[in-house]
Amino acid sequence: MPQRTNDFQKLILRIHEILLPDGAILTESKMILDEYSGSMREVDICIETTIINQKLMFMIECRDHSRKQSTEWIEQLITKSKSLKANKVIAISHKGFYKPAIKLAQKHGIETLDLIEAQNEDWDKYKIKPGIALISHESYQLQGISIYTTNSPIPLKQFDNSTPVYYQGEELGSIIEFIEYYFKEHLTMEIDKKIGEEFKKMVNNLDDVRKPIQIEVIKHLAGLSLHTAKETTLNISKVQFIVIGTREVTDIPMEHKVFDKQMISFGKHLNSTYEHDVAIIQKPNCDNLTGNIKTVRK
Repeated sequence: MPQRTNDFQKLILRIHEILLPDGAILTESKMILDEYSGSMREVDICIETTIINQKLMFMIECRDHSRKQSTEWIEQLITKSKSLKANKVIAISHKGFYKPAIKLAQKHGIETLDLIEAQNEDWDKYKIKPGIALISHESYQLQGISIYTTNSPIPLKQFDNSTPVYYQGEELGSIIEFIEYYFKEHLTMEIDKKIGEEFKKMVNNLDDVRKPIQIEVIKHLAGLSLHTAKETTLNISKVQFIVIGTREVTDIPMEHKVFDKQMISFGKHLNSTYEHDVAIIQKPNCDNLTGNIKTVRK
């Protein structure tokens, strides 16, 4: 029999992936032997763990129906849990439960949970409303280069591109050739690191992610000189590089729901190659977030 699942069940699975204790095993649509009938039965989500050398099996059943669940489903779970020898049962209904169903579940040790849309007043208890942006590419470009021959900078564009550069009397090539070589061979990794550090400093919200940043790199280059067309020798003391960094950013639309007194924020982003699945859990009156991003190649 093919395994059954749906988006609601997969969301509950994602939540428990994050909350799963160390050493526990989480399985969706696990087939377990029914000791009463001798047949295999499917459990929506199964958690297997060991506590004080005792193996335990927790059974999580999910229903994404258009109305609340009644005692009928709880009665089915009571029978199913006994025949599968589950140590604990958690029943999760998207729309919740009628009061008699909750009362019956409590009597038999079944935990009942629902997943409801977050309301504006809920954010009084949850300090952070997460927003997720997918950064697909970081890049930078040179905005300007200045040559210091004294204490004042001279923009590179004021020199003829063919102006030769010398190091201790030996010609290295034109000023443009030297700058391109030096930037590629000696500055690329340093600028990558600086750009990354600056982006991390400035990101407090999604708007910050989109802002370009400007960094300055100054290199002291003793022993270099320029020989201009006017047969003037200019000794270079340092070179200033101005770099602008930008990011390609895509927002991931997020939904927010309350589950077991915790705020669950989740969303997905699809492109031609990957699926990015985000899930974040937040406890009330807490500054910390727990979650992850799963990336799957399509």
